[in-house]
This record gives sequence, structure tokens and C-alpha cells, in this order.
Amino acid sequence: MDTMNKMPELDVGFSLAEESPLLHELLSLRQTAGQARFNADQFDPDDTAPLYAVSARLDSAREPGSLAKLVGVVSVVEDMHRHLYIQDFIVMPQYQGSGLSRMMLERVLAFAQRRAAPGTCLRIHALGEDERLCHELGFVSSHCANLGPNLSKLLQ
Repeated sequence: MDTMNKMPELDVGFSLAEESPLLHELLSLRQTAGQARFNADQFDPDDTAPLYAVSARLDSAREPGSLAKLVGVVSVVEDMHRHLYIQDFIVMPQYQGSGLSRMMLERVLAFAQRRAAPGTCLRIHALGEDERLCHELGFVSSHCANLGPNLSKLLQ
């Protein structure tokens, strides 16, 4: 990951941090958001550790030493030198439309621009509102034989 610094709080009651969620949190978030179900046995920490991630948590009272509730995550993995892939782009349904998806994706784009060489391709598989948001941020529709329909953005 680029840094582990806490990012500024959002006005809507969320905090963003450049960190990966705990595995059980990610699995729970995926299930809540209706994403593909996995269990912890299917993950190899060395294979699944993202290059960069942004986690969104509720700014709410919690027990000392415990984590606030995870409500969104976006993570990036490096496929090869010229390919970055957004593997998780998840916001709990009740928090969609709050601007959280845009803020997280903009953070990923800023990281990718700093990290990647010109000509690197950033890819994401997105549908519905996520697809619309990606188009607004400069992604274009493309088709990949291995991934099917997806969106890509050539980094400058």
C-alpha cells in the first residue's frame, strides 16, 4: 500500500483510510452488498493482498480499541507492469448515492496516476450506477476475453 495514513473525514459521517479491511470484514461486506460469496479458506493472503486499498467506515461510537463498521472498500491489484485492476469496489446498499463511491474511486485514480507509468491500463468490472460513475471519471467500455465486459482507463 502507498500509505496507511487516515484520510480526512467526510461530512456524511464516514472516514476514509488507505488500508485494507480485515478479511472477515471484506467477506461480510461482499455478502451484504450481494457480491460473489467466498469463505476465508479460499483466500491466500499473499495472493489477495492489494497494491492499494481505501476503506470507508462509519463515524460512530464504538468500543475502545475496536474498528468502526466497514461500509465500503475499493482495492487495486497489479496484474502485470502495465495493468492495474480494481478488484473490489463495494459500498453497502444503504450508503450508495451518498458520494462515497466517487470519493473512494477518485482516491484510487490519484494513487494510480502517482504509481503507474504512462500507458498503464486501469480496469474495473462495473454495472449500473457504478458503471455510470466510472464513465464520468474517464473510463471507457471495453471487452476482455478473460474478464468479459469491463471498463478501462489509460493512465497518462
